[in-house]
Amino acid sequence: MLVYLVRHGQSYNTHPGPDDPAPINPPLTPVGQAEARLVAQRLKAIKVGRLISSPMVRTIETARIIADVLGLPVEVWPRCYEYRATPGYPCWGARELRARYPGLTLPADFADDDWHYGDESPESGEQRAEDFVEWLRTGAGHSAARRMAVVTHGTFTRLVLCRMFGAPLELMRRLAMDNTAVSTLEVSEKGSRVLGINDTSHLIGMDGLDPVLGITR
Repeated sequence: MLVYLVRHGQSYNTHPGPDDPAPINPPLTPVGQAEARLVAQRLKAIKVGRLISSPMVRTIETARIIADVLGLPVEVWPRCYEYRATPGYPCWGARELRARYPGLTLPADFADDDWHYGDESPESGEQRAEDFVEWLRTGAGHSAARRMAVVTHGTFTRLVLCRMFGAPLELMRRLAMDNTAVSTLEVSEKGSRVLGINDTSHLIGMDGLDPVLGITR
């Protein structure tokens, strides 16, 4: 199975303008929405058959734009949210997500009440990445979809790569992770390989969206 880890589109926590809102659990900016539409076309071209999202607003909004293009439901996998060692903020639980984003597929064990993001130990973040890789491996032989997109976050993607390369997070922090960049894994029950990291080819030449002026990785 090929797994495409997609960082969410630009959101108001990383690129606020002087008069822009600064909400907790921030949504996408207009730029982020445009980025999501472009990565959606890329994922459609490679025939992604399953779409997973972190439970945070910026990933769900990115995934919903992708879902409209692919004609797929958005499945929430609660443990692939962003890693943050510093204090964070409350995020919506299943009750609020169902009310605001009808049609989401939420796991039965995802709590209705809001949950707190932040103040997480490195060990906890590493364990979530380990759980995610194991979830991919155990599901690879049982899923009908041979190509899966997972809309997640920059540092969580780095943690997954740490797990796969056996490298410390501080080393992986040197890797750029642009908005809607795609990192590609090949996963099977026997093991996994990294095929690409931080690929932004779908943004090349797009004025105001291309993060590195025509360079793709």
